[in-house]
Amino acid sequence: MTSPKISSLIQSIKEMNTQMNTQTQDAPRIYVGTYRKYNNGSIAGKWLDLEDYQDKDEFLEACAKLHKDESDPEFMFQDWENLPSGVVGECFINESVWEWLALDDHERELLAVYQDNIDASADIETAQENFAGTYDSEKEFAEEWTHQTTGEADFDSIESRLGIVIDWQATWNSYLKHSFSSCRHNGEHWFFHAR
Repeated sequence: MTSPKISSLIQSIKEMNTQMNTQTQDAPRIYVGTYRKYNNGSIAGKWLDLEDYQDKDEFLEACAKLHKDESDPEFMFQDWENLPSGVVGECFINESVWEWLALDDHERELLAVYQDNIDASADIETAQENFAGTYDSEKEFAEEWTHQTTGEADFDSIESRLGIVIDWQATWNSYLKHSFSSCRHNGEHWFFHAR
C-alpha cells in the first residue's frame, strides 16, 4: 500500500509532466511551488510562462494567486527552462529577466554567446558594441576586416601587381587576435572587439 505522501508526490509529478507536454517547449518558464508544500512531500505547482508577465511584481502576483491556499507562501522555483544562467535560483528571480525577455531571438543569442565566452556580467549593449561579426574562419575574418578597414577592396590586384601573397591566417595569428576575441558557436566563429 502506498502512503498518502507518496501518492500525493506521484500525482504532483504526473500533473507537472502533463503541463510540460502541453506548453510550448521553447518558452522561458519556471515551475513554481512552495517550500511548505515541498516540506510536506508535495511538489504541487505549475509552469508559468514568463512572457505572460510584464515585470517581476506581476509574476509574483501570479505566483501568489497560484498558491492562494497558503496565507504567506514562500515560493520555490523548482525548475526553469530557456533562461540565461544565473537569473533564476530556487528562491530568487532577477529582474533582469524581463530586460532579456524584451530582446529578439538574435539579441538573446548574441548576449548568450558574449556572456558565455567573453564577460558573464555584460548587458546587451556591451555585447552589441563589441560584436564584430560571424565568419567561417579566422582567416576569412582577417581578410574581411582588412578590406573594410583599409578601404582597399581589391587585394587580389595588389597581390598580383606586387607579386606577393597575403597569408590571412598569419594576419589573424600575428596581429588581429590581440585586438579581437573569437569563439565558436553553432559551427561559426564569432568575433568581438577585445576589451
